[in-house]
Amino acid sequence: MKTYVKVMAVVLVGLGFLYITNNQAGGSDAQAKWGQLSKLLTKEIDSHAEASDGVKAFTKSILMPLCTNPVFVKEVAAQNAKNISLDDIKAIDEEWKNAEDELPVHQEKLGNACGRETQKIVEMLPMIREMFVMDNQGANVGQNALTSDYWQGDEAKWQNSYKDGQGGVDIGEVEFDKSANLELQQISLPIIDNNAQVIGAVCFGIDKPFAEKLGSVGQGISTSGAASDEVKNFVQARLLPLCTNSVFIKETQAQNAKGVSLDEIKKIDEEWKNAEDELPIHSEKMGNACAKEIINCVKANPAIIEAFVMDNQGANVGQNALTSDYWQGDEAKWQNSYKDGQGGADVGEVEFDKSANVQLQQISLPIIDGKGQVIGAVCYGINTDKVKSVQTASDKTGVWAF
Repeated sequence: MKTYVKVMAVVLVGLGFLYITNNQAGGSDAQAKWGQLSKLLTKEIDSHAEASDGVKAFTKSILMPLCTNPVFVKEVAAQNAKNISLDDIKAIDEEWKNAEDELPVHQEKLGNACGRETQKIVEMLPMIREMFVMDNQGANVGQNALTSDYWQGDEAKWQNSYKDGQGGVDIGEVEFDKSANLELQQISLPIIDNNAQVIGAVCFGIDKPFAEKLGSVGQGISTSGAASDEVKNFVQARLLPLCTNSVFIKETQAQNAKGVSLDEIKKIDEEWKNAEDELPIHSEKMGNACAKEIINCVKANPAIIEAFVMDNQGANVGQNALTSDYWQGDEAKWQNSYKDGQGGADVGEVEFDKSANVQLQQISLPIIDGKGQVIGAVCYGINTDKVKSVQTASDKTGVWAF
């Protein structure tokens, strides 16, 4: 569990908000250039007829932030600095394509810092099935799985995303992968450094239905009239990736598999609500693996005050603080986020929490397993003032801000 949160913290730097600060090289000029580039990329994504609305939303909320992933930026810049000739790149490409056994260059591109970073991201976001990063000539920098060729410079995925250093978007046609029984779609975006310079590109092979599901959830947050822009930004960057948290998935699946009847759940709920002393089930739900993972996530995100995971009937799986009831199946927070197994989002009203002395807003999202199935939901109570202060701090640090 600690490993997951540690890895997730790394991923969230990449998934965090795209921002260039005055403290970084380039200053306000870089900020202005990034603003223009961000608008350009968003416009290009929206204009692609090959992408569904869900895929477009997923690309903007989950993939676009990875354009500035610091590991990708560092590794691409290092490979660009080697100034390898295009002839040498093509020679490596021929060896790569014709190799019958694994080559040292294969191992290097899978095992270097860039390759390891792609593998971490794919592990955290299972709707991304493949991922590879390219330099300013289209040569491979790092990948999560072996590609068929080393050089992509003659293909649209690199040409349209690197775009002679201007940056752009390439969205391929949907293809059915018989071996995986999946609809896959490749989406390519530029790699952008701290000076808002396009230095390379990255290609994502996504499970289309899975990505659409998470994209639609993100779209529900971005169009909500109940959330401030700061809260929307926080949810998109910090909470949406947790919809596929491996511990939440494992623990929710285990509880669903028990097949507890709704009558039994409601009976437990009555005991829970009427208890004057702590019950064994209270201790279990605050001390199990799911609860421990929630506590780790709260530590990594101080704006989260409370969180609890619910199964496919709205029953409590784990929590970091005792809730007033065990069953949420009759409440909007579960109904709108689980949404009969389709997945959605619920944004509650901002309310003053006297016990915590903070302005609290509940945000509920689905739990989605590795096959793209909605198996439960999770509700976060976030301190809206803390979210605002974090965003204000980002103006100085660049940690997160769109």
